[in-house]
Amino acid sequence: MLDIKIIRENPDRVKAALKTRNADYDSYIDEILEIDEKRRKLSTETDALKAEQNKVSKQIPIMKKNGENTDAVMAEMKEISEKIKNDNAVISELETKQRDTLLRIPNIPSETTPIGKDDSENVELRKWGEPSKFDFEPLAHWDIGKNLGILDPETAAKVTGARFHFYKGLGARLERAVISYFLNTHTENGYTEVLPPYMVNRASMTGTGQLPKFEEDAFRVANNDYFLIPTAEVPVTNMHRDEILSGDKLPIKYCAYSACFRAEAGSAGGRKRCMELTPMQDLAAITAAQQETEDALTRLYRRGGVGFSGTRDVRASLKRLEIGSTLNIPELLDVCSLLETAARAKQYARQNEGREEDPDSLDPLFDALEPCTQLSGEIRRCILSEDEISDDASPALHHVRRSILAANDKIHSTLSGMVNGSARTYLQDAVITQRNGRYCIPVKAEYRSQVPGMIHDQSSTGSTLFVEPMAVVKLNNDLKELYLKEQEEIEHVLEALSNQTAFCTEELDQDYNILTTIDFIFAKAKLAKDMKATRPEFNEKRQIYIKEGRHPLLDPKKVVPVTIRLGQDFDLLIVTGPNTGGKTVSLKTTGLLTLMGQAGLHIPAAQNSELAVFDDVYADIGDEQSIEQSLSTFSSHMTNIIRILNEASLNSLVLFDELCAGTDPTEGAALAIAILSHLHKMGIRTMATTHYSELKVFALSADGVENACCEFDVETLSPTYRLLIGIPGKSNAFAISRKLGLPDFLIEDAKGHLSEQNESFEDLLSDLESSRRTIELEQAEIQEHKEEIRSLREALEKKQEKLDAQRDRILREANEQARKVLQEAKDYADETMKNFHKFGKANISASEMEAERAKLRERMKKTEKAMSKDVAKKPKKALKASDLHLGDTVKVLSLNLQGTVSTLPDARGNLYVQMGILRSQVKLTDLELVEEAVITAKQFQRTSAGKIKMSKSASVSTEINLIGMTVDEALAHLDKYLDDAYLAHLPSVRIVHGKGTGALRKAVQGLLKRNKYVKSYRLGEFGEGDAGVTIATFKQE
Repeated sequence: MLDIKIIRENPDRVKAALKTRNADYDSYIDEILEIDEKRRKLSTETDALKAEQNKVSKQIPIMKKNGENTDAVMAEMKEISEKIKNDNAVISELETKQRDTLLRIPNIPSETTPIGKDDSENVELRKWGEPSKFDFEPLAHWDIGKNLGILDPETAAKVTGARFHFYKGLGARLERAVISYFLNTHTENGYTEVLPPYMVNRASMTGTGQLPKFEEDAFRVANNDYFLIPTAEVPVTNMHRDEILSGDKLPIKYCAYSACFRAEAGSAGGRKRCMELTPMQDLAAITAAQQETEDALTRLYRRGGVGFSGTRDVRASLKRLEIGSTLNIPELLDVCSLLETAARAKQYARQNEGREEDPDSLDPLFDALEPCTQLSGEIRRCILSEDEISDDASPALHHVRRSILAANDKIHSTLSGMVNGSARTYLQDAVITQRNGRYCIPVKAEYRSQVPGMIHDQSSTGSTLFVEPMAVVKLNNDLKELYLKEQEEIEHVLEALSNQTAFCTEELDQDYNILTTIDFIFAKAKLAKDMKATRPEFNEKRQIYIKEGRHPLLDPKKVVPVTIRLGQDFDLLIVTGPNTGGKTVSLKTTGLLTLMGQAGLHIPAAQNSELAVFDDVYADIGDEQSIEQSLSTFSSHMTNIIRILNEASLNSLVLFDELCAGTDPTEGAALAIAILSHLHKMGIRTMATTHYSELKVFALSADGVENACCEFDVETLSPTYRLLIGIPGKSNAFAISRKLGLPDFLIEDAKGHLSEQNESFEDLLSDLESSRRTIELEQAEIQEHKEEIRSLREALEKKQEKLDAQRDRILREANEQARKVLQEAKDYADETMKNFHKFGKANISASEMEAERAKLRERMKKTEKAMSKDVAKKPKKALKASDLHLGDTVKVLSLNLQGTVSTLPDARGNLYVQMGILRSQVKLTDLELVEEAVITAKQFQRTSAGKIKMSKSASVSTEINLIGMTVDEALAHLDKYLDDAYLAHLPSVRIVHGKGTGALRKAVQGLLKRNKYVKSYRLGEFGEGDAGVTIATFKQE
């Protein structure tokens, strides 16, 4: 659990670190900080109240001693005491809420942990051995175990339930051997072997992060709040819980083996609903089921899960109540467990009441739960366990049990006196025992007559008789009667509880149905979370678009996602390619994900995948040959195909694996084309895998039919399992055969038997494949460049935002400073005016008034000096009069504007500068010479005429001033100026025409529009001269 101090001091760092886990915990962090602030504020207030209470408490005795009235003070202290009590309760509630929220936040990853979107981007540090490779599609381990007879799930399902197995024969020996191997390996490397308990308490589950987040996965023992362990890690890591270990004892190494107890659906009803899950055909029902799964998944990520293991099926007990029967202890405990589960579920739904959340589809289900807390509390008070009723269940039962204790004590006292007294010599052993519920003593057979009483039993040898002495016969009878009375009182208690339960039968039946429904929905959500599945969109256009779909039974770390389209541009997809290339997996993935989606399950595919709602999904996959029915491979497939053709409708999905294989290739290909053509004409969505080249040609020539292939890497001669739509595949039989060691002369001979048409077709496929790979590489490179551009754009935008924020801050500070200066000046002016008025009335001498004026002038000079020090910018280099020439471009620092020198400086350093339409006199010290870009003419080839002279054009200014000229004069000057500027390769020029009536501006822009080497022009912006200036840009050669 994260330390609240770390979150409090570095919330942004914690948020950023948690985002690397590909989950958003910002709302949790904000909630924790809000709770922490409330708690700390309330604690401070409470501490202050306690201090005040202590202070006043010390004063009260003194006040009483002095005879003062303390009633008001006592009343005030009572109010303070009540407020402290209420505040402490609120603080305790806030601390509990804060702790629960902290438990749901994972630890911050180490800085050395690689960051990636999922486990597919894990960094491999080391590897031992090489993964096995198969030239066939391997079965899942549970299928192999079942086929070998070493795993027996059917018997385990009968004995326990679904998802359990019996290990048998070699399977049991293998399990034992694997356990021993790993334990021995670790103990040989310095680990201490531990055999942990299989049940732990809630604190242990919480300490290892299992609770509250994974409570829905845990098997819970209802009566004592124990949990079956999910792994040996839980009890072993709790061995040193709440201990401070010395550093010299570390590291401590333990190894352990345990069974693993985890559940998907927590209740028997939920598991039954999961086992009976079937696809739906109604779009509204499918959408509702998908929405429920999505909402449950959202709750899992936000709040963790809720346990449903206490959901007991009490419907049989409710039937018994209807006919007036009394429920027994286990039945009442089941009722209590059901109600407590309903209460927990309802509390789970209200967990985040302090945070705004939109209602979802599960809210009505949670709201409809009725926990009947009074009934569950009464059952829990009266019944301690399946074997024990509480003494406080009823006053009569309490009285009877006290009488039983007294009777027991009296019997033991009497018999102890006999055992330790005169009868000791007659006894086989000095013990008190019971036979048939009555207290006896063991008497030697030869002394039978010495101990009067009733014989209840004897030893197997006959040497010992178990005698009930006459002195305790009546006491035993009384005890027997008391036991009968106890049983009667227990029956009365059970009857009273049953009567209370009878009033809640409707609520109990409703709670059971709702809880099994919620459990079923959360099991679907948990499956989606484990598979990293997403919600598909459904359409009634019979269109399938699975993005990066994964077969749910294959290892998610190894499976290659496939993208499958069907129904948009084509309704028949023919998949070709080499054996073990993934054709059948693609086929099964399409069918299985369609059925999963229609069953309300999320599918292991990327976001925004689309599925269609089909009435039926038909598949002919695998080998169904049968010796008993005299069916060959071809016959068995054809039997299935005929049934599909007879039953398939427009709204069906048909999947064929190796269509019409197992017979003559020519006839098989012809049959396959005929079958697919028939389904295509009917408009039925169909997907088929094949090796027949004729089907590839059929797909190329027919409308609405598309080829696809499973990619094969010719260089490594291994499949990549990627599905490529639009490209027919090659079987690569020659390449594979050569790889496996077939002699080259046989392969060349085989190629000679290919027809020229087939050979050219295969060459065409090879060229297509090569072109596709080239395009893919280029697209990847383009995408990489796009990502780089995007990152640069984002960096630029962030920089611009920073600059804008800095500019706004500077403007705010400047405005504030100006306001202060103005206010100070106003205040001083007011004071000065008052003084002058006072001087006028008081006939103060002129020398004193002059002294006041001097003080005012001195203050103004200081203010001007300070402002000029802050505001004025110094030029980079002090200019001399000789540095300036007419037409030079300069920057006026005080105005932050550029202009052109109109006159040379006079003796006092003053000169005129033309800044757009503004002509102003400025000081030489306020100017900075702008270094214009050095214009170099492009290299010209020598001609017979000699060198081109560029001396005139290379010195052309970047600005022309047309103010004061007529339109005709201005256009003549401008036309020549544009020629010179273009020859000097100036990128752009500034044309000053003034605002006036706009006639000159209109004429200038008309000339620019007609000029063939002017690329564009625009009016000046702020600081460039506004509408009195036009900026023209030249075309670049």
